[in-house]
Amino acid sequence: MEVILRGANQVGVDSKEVSGEVHISCADGIADRLLAPRISDLLAKYTRLKIRITGSNEIMDLDRLDCDIAIRIGLKPKSDAVVVRLAETKICAFAHSKYLPSAGKARLSQLPILHRTENLSPDSRELRSLAPQQIVLSSNRMTTAILAAEAGAGVVLLPQEFGKWLPNLVEIPLAEWSYPLVPIYLASPRTSRKIEAVNLVWNWIKDIFEGYK
Repeated sequence: MEVILRGANQVGVDSKEVSGEVHISCADGIADRLLAPRISDLLAKYTRLKIRITGSNEIMDLDRLDCDIAIRIGLKPKSDAVVVRLAETKICAFAHSKYLPSAGKARLSQLPILHRTENLSPDSRELRSLAPQQIVLSSNRMTTAILAAEAGAGVVLLPQEFGKWLPNLVEIPLAEWSYPLVPIYLASPRTSRKIEAVNLVWNWIKDIFEGYK
């Protein structure tokens, strides 16, 4: 009922007068590093628009209207939602430039690892089997691991399409890493997707990702 009312209130509204709150669910690193720096321009253009962001990369049933838009790394949202694949990317190691090998490739068994504790992610499973003793930091927040990596604490495994956007980190070539492939999905419940404000934010997110390809 809430979604229907929100949509009805926006019928016939000019795009410059789009109003309402749009709830985005995405990994905190995506929220902090990609969306937050660009929200000011969006809100300046659409002054009646409001944004709510929840940091999460969990599988969710969008039929339950947990959010209006979800960005998911490696995990396809469930239910009869509108889902598009934004990208498919390798999981690579990123770190301060001091960890770049002078020649050849580095070995995970010789590096301090900053672990993002996402039990369902392929890199998390492989790390725990390959180099569990090298994990010096575990965090459920991607941003925490990124900040620690930028400070020189170790290497963090990130989607290449995301890590390469971080100016203070460089990709570290690894000898024994299999570079698992993961998709990045954009999803929305069909009822929410039809709302003008949601459609506007959906296209804004797509443009951000397109700009980094």
